[in-house]
Amino acid sequence: MNSNHDEWVIHGKRTLDWFIESMGISEWHRRRTNVANYFHSVDAKVNTEKQVQIDGYEKFFDPIAVYSDWISWYMFLVESIFERPGCDDPSQSARIYPFFATIGKNIEAIKKMKGIEIRLKSLFNESQNKPDSTLFEIVVAALYHRNGWIVEFLKEDSSKKTPDLEIVKNDKRLWVECKRFGKVNEYAESERVEWQKRVKHLFNAMRISDTPAFVDIIFKVPLHHTSEIVLGAAFTHYIQSGMMKGGKNLSHKQFDFKAIPLDLKHINELLSHEPTRPTSPLMIKILAGDFDLHSSYTQLIAPRIINTVNPDNKLFILNKFYEGLYAAYIAKWVCIAEESIDKKAKEVKKTLSKALKQIPFSGDGIIHIGYETVTGPMVELRRQMKIKEVMTEFNFGNKNIHGVFFNAFQLLPKVEGFDWAETTLFYEKELDAILVDKLILAPTKTKTRDNTHWDEDLLSQ
Repeated sequence: MNSNHDEWVIHGKRTLDWFIESMGISEWHRRRTNVANYFHSVDAKVNTEKQVQIDGYEKFFDPIAVYSDWISWYMFLVESIFERPGCDDPSQSARIYPFFATIGKNIEAIKKMKGIEIRLKSLFNESQNKPDSTLFEIVVAALYHRNGWIVEFLKEDSSKKTPDLEIVKNDKRLWVECKRFGKVNEYAESERVEWQKRVKHLFNAMRISDTPAFVDIIFKVPLHHTSEIVLGAAFTHYIQSGMMKGGKNLSHKQFDFKAIPLDLKHINELLSHEPTRPTSPLMIKILAGDFDLHSSYTQLIAPRIINTVNPDNKLFILNKFYEGLYAAYIAKWVCIAEESIDKKAKEVKKTLSKALKQIPFSGDGIIHIGYETVTGPMVELRRQMKIKEVMTEFNFGNKNIHGVFFNAFQLLPKVEGFDWAETTLFYEKELDAILVDKLILAPTKTKTRDNTHWDEDLLSQ
């Protein structure tokens, strides 16, 4: 999927060109420069060993994303395909490419939709800074166009509740409200912080023993129920007891723990033939032997040789490729505790209630709720159960809702390129009366199945 002749690349470029034209070229250059400057400031930062150990390891993670201007960061990633090959973050790009490609594929129809210019102003609004919601609205609008509806984007009215879209077909006129969850919820973010506290001690134990290794951890209890030093202690015990030599599994009531020594000589041979971006799925595969889409990885590596692509151009960022390592430590983790699964499967009732409020009493409505499935198939299976429970009991009051669609996207990088999966959970008064084609990001010749992508992921494990 890396050829500039691929369908998704051509469509993504159309979207980028339209966005730059709408934003204005001088404004785009200003904001593009700010994106690059953020990463240069990160590269210039040096954290001492004392800072990391005393103040907290979890505080020194600079995000590989520009939180202050999301849409400019997204556009930068797409533009880099053509103008800055080698400037990329696979995890971030995988989230954006499908949306840009879908908009570009339907761009002529979208441009003609009434109210689209107002929506683009919201998309580029730096103070609002919520492009994910607007991008979702635009691809939902494209979905209705493909299904034969005339679509209009409605202007927000601060004096009253207003839906996002009005759609018309024949003699039928409907309101459409779109809501999109954040990528991860508050619990998942707090769990990530707890992990960072614990992996610091694990890496310290690895460094003290001078043992480059790949550690695979399955937490059986919520991370905050464990001691912050428990993984460091587990690794030290693992080494001293000789379990490392046999690659045995250390089973504890709080977690399962396994460590495999890294062959740095072999790793460096691979990197010498294929210099690799440090945070990429390929680097993870080289270090850990595989890349699991549904697990989280943290690595600590000391590069020996760095190949920097076009270092004199200040717009080139994330352009360092490692050709060799002095040291490497990597950990993979997942939490299967009931509390963790349940709380990461964000309950949809609150979001559904907010969406319902936007639908006027006069007329009939449709609701779309979009979300990313990034926390694993077990969480998504639980979320699916919660959605079913909510929809069985939910009271729509006096509002006539024709359908509720839950649009779930799996937007994850692969070792080679990226891919995406999509599942639509739908609840309709009359089957297929509103939408026959229900998949939002579906490219040409997509094969559909009456199943969820998380069920298929579980079966493949």
